[in-house]
Amino acid sequence: MGRVAEALADFSAAVATAAALGQDRLERIVRTNLAWASLHLGDWDAAAAAARQAANRLTSSSTADAAASLALTEALEASADQDIGELPRRAAERTHANPDFHRPAPGEMTALVFALTRREVITDVYHGDEESAWT
Repeated sequence: MGRVAEALADFSAAVATAAALGQDRLERIVRTNLAWASLHLGDWDAAAAAARQAANRLTSSSTADAAASLALTEALEASADQDIGELPRRAAERTHANPDFHRPAPGEMTALVFALTRREVITDVYHGDEESAWT
């Protein structure tokens, strides 16, 4: 799992702090990263809720950063019978414009798509040599 659980705890604390301070942009970005971490841990409901909340906040403030959260929300809320393979990839592509968002490495994305398609918890994310953003 690397340090995903630690990242999740940090993101959860950061969301609460950002909300308490009224830092909307920070809260939106952290909620998107919280969704990625929850996805890694197989907590589909929490991942979908965090992505949806981030998308709602991003959309309400008319920022271009909403695309990543919206695409991630679409992937997490897709039904199991849908072809969702490209949805997480689309979400990841939309994070490249902003370095504050988590950007899954290729092997990580392959594992996430596999897990999301089957709704299974990821136990071994990396099958390649790339570095994890979570370690």
